Amino acid sequence: MCPYTTFDHSSRWNREDQEVSPERFLPSLGVLERQALGRFVLQTGLRQLTQWREMGLDLFLSVNVTPEELDSPGFADTIFGILAAYPGIPPESLVLEVLEIGEILEQEVALEHLQRLRGAGVKIALDDVGSAYASLLRLKNLPIDEIKIDQGFIRELSNKPQDLIFVESLINLGLGMNVIITVEGVETEAHIALLREMEIDYLQGYAIAKPLEVGAVADFVRTFVLGTGDTDTPLLALYQHLGWMHTAEESAIYHASYENTELAACPLTTWLHAHAAELPEVEALLVEHEAVHALGRKILQVRQSGMREELHRLLGQLHGHSHRFQEGLGQAVKTMRENAAAKTEAPP
Repeated sequence: MCPYTTFDHSSRWNREDQEVSPERFLPSLGVLERQALGRFVLQTGLRQLTQWREMGLDLFLSVNVTPEELDSPGFADTIFGILAAYPGIPPESLVLEVLEIGEILEQEVALEHLQRLRGAGVKIALDDVGSAYASLLRLKNLPIDEIKIDQGFIRELSNKPQDLIFVESLINLGLGMNVIITVEGVETEAHIALLREMEIDYLQGYAIAKPLEVGAVADFVRTFVLGTGDTDTPLLALYQHLGWMHTAEESAIYHASYENTELAACPLTTWLHAHAAELPEVEALLVEHEAVHALGRKILQVRQSGMREELHRLLGQLHGHSHRFQEGLGQAVKTMRENAAAKTEAPP
């Protein structure tokens, strides 16, 4: 896992000592203005990257690309021309982040640009994956090296741990495509603990660092050490629990080897008991959790006897109890967080 080796160069507008984010001012720009801004950002980033590499910092530059740029006939040649002005920067050190918007990535012009750039060594990342509809076939056929999972999935996990199943699915998609996986929106120590366990390639978010001034980057890169994060969270325990569940399912379907995890050994058991006083309806959660493990034991017994129809019936029950448990856990955790926040905000 590498939390800091990307230099993500994004534009900010300082107006009357107030920072204005790109999503607020970019819509007011015309197509030609956005393209000119894109060239300026790339040139500025490469110039700064050259200085950092001369200082011995092994960084690479990540820059956003607009749909209009991809649809422009001369886009790839423009990138090559700008790169040529910085001979000390290998093409492999540049990542172009593209959004899957509409049908732009299926247009012949856009695909030709991406294939030419990638063929020359430039890395292509698909940004905000999961924020809009994307078919697996469509993603599979794109010439990309990296997917960046949209921050919206990650930011709410602390209050909605049941959404972890969606994040896990997106990560498995990236692994199946054999591409680099970057997770955006990493803002808490709980996120760090979870994503370390999931062995994600890159992390991006305020829990790693807020936007830095140029002069602070070198010291940050040389001194930063990624901690273990907050391991006392339902996120980490739920992920480990889900891993056991997936193993049970595969055992039933493919007759793979399978060692049952007893209820007492499950990290969620420890977490639920440790936070029982704070969790509403914790007894119902414990009952559902125990039912899931009981079904896991039953699946192991039935699989050994080769009763396929019974296995399918048990799998259906396992999914039902697991879904109810995850939804109940998510609601209980949300209520627990809200109650804790209300106590913090209440006047003495």
